[in-house]
Amino acid sequence: LGSGPIVEGINDSKVIDEETECANKVVDVPQEIALFHDLLYHPTEKSISIRVKGLVVKGDAKMAQELLDSFPTKDDIKLRTYLPVMRLYCEQGDISSALK
Repeated sequence: LGSGPIVEGINDSKVIDEETECANKVVDVPQEIALFHDLLYHPTEKSISIRVKGLVVKGDAKMAQELLDSFPTKDDIKLRTYLPVMRLYCEQGDISSALK
């Protein structure tokens, strides 16, 4: 790096920490693609299922349930889409939410 008023304000350790933080983030590509699909087109059972599985992996059963509840036509959602959420609720000991 050179010197001068612009360069003096840069904290090298902060830059390294930000680079390390960015490198440690994992991007779930299928979930990102499903999200973009749902934004551009009508959500499908498959795209919702992919997004639900991503939320379940993160341990966010409530958000996964909200996503399922927001699906416009609930008749198109199969049991295989609900099952990961139900299983996560049971693993977390929240049986009443699993039976909703």
